[in-house]
Amino acid sequence: MSRNLKDLHNASDEDLIREHDDRAKHTSVGISYYIDELNRRSQERVESSMYELATKSHRLSIRVFWLSIVSTVVAIAALFVAIFIKQ
Repeated sequence: MSRNLKDLHNASDEDLIREHDDRAKHTSVGISYYIDELNRRSQERVESSMYELATKSHRLSIRVFWLSIVSTVVAIAALFVAIFIKQ
């Protein structure tokens, strides 16, 4: 017997793992079971890599922002020197 969808969504991970392990003792699985698990693990690795890339990209954009601010300040200072100091 299976759970209804609402109960399934409300079940904790530990409950689902325990149920799976209990039923797995009396169940035969096909090749797709292992393929699905490999695909799930692969997807986890991809998600982890994407998160890491997004984090690094965010840090890079912050650095570029501050370098742009510094560059603007230096350009304004150079303009000030060129106009008012060299006269």
